[in-house]
Amino acid sequence: RQMCIRDRLPQNPLLIVKVTSYRNRGDIFKAMSLEPIKYISVARTLDQRVLVEHISNKNNKPLSLEFNSISEEVLAEQVKKYSSASKYSFTNSFGKVSVLRDSNGFIFLALTDSLYREETAFALVEELRQEFFDTYPELVKAPQANPVFSADKRYLNEVCAKYNSRQEDKTLLEAKAKIQGTTDVMRNNVVMMMGNRDEANQLDQKSSDFASNARQFNESAQLLEREYRWRQIKFWLMIGAGLFSLLLLMLWWTSD
Repeated sequence: RQMCIRDRLPQNPLLIVKVTSYRNRGDIFKAMSLEPIKYISVARTLDQRVLVEHISNKNNKPLSLEFNSISEEVLAEQVKKYSSASKYSFTNSFGKVSVLRDSNGFIFLALTDSLYREETAFALVEELRQEFFDTYPELVKAPQANPVFSADKRYLNEVCAKYNSRQEDKTLLEAKAKIQGTTDVMRNNVVMMMGNRDEANQLDQKSSDFASNARQFNESAQLLEREYRWRQIKFWLMIGAGLFSLLLLMLWWTSD
């Protein structure tokens, strides 16, 4: 499925309204989501599996497989490249991914809006870590334990709700989104103006070529007209000469 939005552009007849097509599910998600926190999860490197995960917006449930694949990719990377505690973030088509790995091999991940503040995102994963171990305290001493992880996930929803409701972050996020939107519109305007200028140059070149062809056609028409008139003159001269010769012959014949 494709989703289209119309960019709001100034009312200028020279500008063409651009329709942007979202061709991948990540772009569709960014167009739909209104909450900065999109997805959180906890994984474990010991058995290389995702233990718990939560999607903050129910409208994004169809993207659960894509979100889960992010956790699995981060888990595989941690198993392959890292062996100690680490903290980092990166950006993909869904937004910004903030990752925290503790010394026991637990990975705490948060997927947020790409404009979300990095320090707030890491505060979220730190709180997620604390709430996770408060819910499953046996994992602190025995990281390999396997409690029933699906028994209570309220803490996941509470963490998402808490950071989604932070007014200062929402205000900053909205301001950044407006700035980004204005920048995108201005960039699109410049691109379209450059395109219109190129089209105007091409039209001017075509007009020049048309005028040149018209002049050549006019010159050819005048030359053809002169040639036709000369042929007519020669024709009537030949007829006149013939009549004059006939008249002289008749006069000579009568005189004899």
